Amino acid sequence: MERIDIGDVLSQTFRIFFVDFFKLITMALIVYTPYMVAHVLLPSQVDEFGFQQEHPVSLLLSIFLGPILSIAAIHAAIQRLRGESATIGESLIVGFWRLFPVLVVNFLVVLAIVAGSFLLIVPGIIFAVMYSVAMPVCVVEKPGIMASMGRSQELTAGNRWHVFAVGTCIGILTVGISLLSLLFLSVGGAALLAVTLASTFVSTTLQAVFSGVLYHRLRRAKEGLAADEVARVFA
Repeated sequence: MERIDIGDVLSQTFRIFFVDFFKLITMALIVYTPYMVAHVLLPSQVDEFGFQQEHPVSLLLSIFLGPILSIAAIHAAIQRLRGESATIGESLIVGFWRLFPVLVVNFLVVLAIVAGSFLLIVPGIIFAVMYSVAMPVCVVEKPGIMASMGRSQELTAGNRWHVFAVGTCIGILTVGISLLSLLFLSVGGAALLAVTLASTFVSTTLQAVFSGVLYHRLRRAKEGLAADEVARVFA
């Protein structure tokens, strides 16, 4: 079986991310509009320790909006790998259409990782690697919830050290981007919201593009799948 090339996965991830940067950010702005409105109309409150707590409605919206953006970005990335350019509307439709199964898949994956992490950390890392492409599988192949996890386990088999290595690189980068907003905690107000949303948009879309590229490369390594064949399952 062919091994995935870590450098290739990273270079393709950044190439697609920068080529489609404005499209991805526009999708993020559209998807997070309800959150921004809720944040303005339902401001956060300061708890007894002096920390700001978001309104429950805003928190609930973020639970659903993040996966919608991720699904849309995965769709756009797969289409780009095919040599085509998905429209914003098309990608968002896929995001809304596949939301429920992806939410359940993500919940089960997180549950497995957390449960594994209680067993001396290592099993949690193994589960994270095994199910690293469960979301793009659910979006692209639509095999069902448990089947998506099983399919991810199948695709990563034989390449898990490579998946761990490249996933760690992207994970460190996206966490670093997300933590940038902490530098603006003392600013507060609209500036803090803008920086927080910007870091969320970038980290979420970059992680999603990476997930789509990794899925594509694992399928090609496992099955010899050509780039344009992956996207046909969207039709």
